[in-house]
Amino acid sequence: MTESNSIPKNELDEVFEILKSQDRRILCLLLLQDEIKNTSDALKNTYWHDKETQISVYHHHLPKLNDAGYITWDKHTDTIQKTDKFTHIKTLYEILQKTSKEPFSTEK
Repeated sequence: MTESNSIPKNELDEVFEILKSQDRRILCLLLLQDEIKNTSDALKNTYWHDKETQISVYHHHLPKLNDAGYITWDKHTDTIQKTDKFTHIKTLYEILQKTSKEPFSTEK
């Protein structure tokens, strides 16, 4: 891994904490695939078909990613943007994808 795509050691625990939740992993994967540009895109994903999970995504997972600095989420304009820090998540997904026997999926 080159220096440009490495995750700083002091931020590694935070990346793992963010990816601990399956719903946040799916959310990050959708962001990596550029399938989410706004809150509506996130909530209409077929993975989150029940209202309880949609509420959790809106009130817990999006704010957690925003507060940690991986995304910028503006509730007023309904926009979600990846920040430069999101490259840490991308780097980890790339490493895991190379060693995984199956591709990552947004399916349960």
